[in-house]
Amino acid sequence: QDTFSQHTKTWYGEKFFQLLSRIGITEHLQQGLELKVRRRILDFTVTPGKMHTKVLLEGEVSHVIDLSVPVFSEDEWNSVLKVLAQKSFYLAKLLTDELPPEVDAAFLKTIGKSLIPEDLRTVRLNSSCTSSEQLKLAGAALFWKFWEKLEIDPFMIFSLRGIGKDETLALLRKHRGGLSKQARA
Repeated sequence: QDTFSQHTKTWYGEKFFQLLSRIGITEHLQQGLELKVRRRILDFTVTPGKMHTKVLLEGEVSHVIDLSVPVFSEDEWNSVLKVLAQKSFYLAKLLTDELPPEVDAAFLKTIGKSLIPEDLRTVRLNSSCTSSEQLKLAGAALFWKFWEKLEIDPFMIFSLRGIGKDETLALLRKHRGGLSKQARA
């Protein structure tokens, strides 16, 4: 159970672990990690509202797996980014690819939603797997791959929820009235 939480000390890692627990795949995390380490995860992509990959489970049989979550509306993004743009702390952290818990708190306070989906009814896990065991194993592998990418680029969660890093930074600049040339570099 602690496999995932041992690999992270971030607020979003903890929230992801809680989500995995609610989905019911925490008991498969070690096996999912082994699939990632053995490079059995193929064609991983994140687009607004969806994570997608193929996982090689038994032999060379690949299973497609998608995790879908709601994206934030344009109005929701603008509301939150206006708040974030007015705080130098948020800007400094975001511009250095950090995602402090205060950013998620701003989402919760402004639009009543977390960056990490909390309502299980809004999360959909779909796959070509033929059993719930395969689905849970492939789901664990998908989360490990997403986590690997998220550790490198915390804006990946913004992409999943609707807008990418470049658009986020452009909107922050717009709402801030333009950031200094140093901040843009």
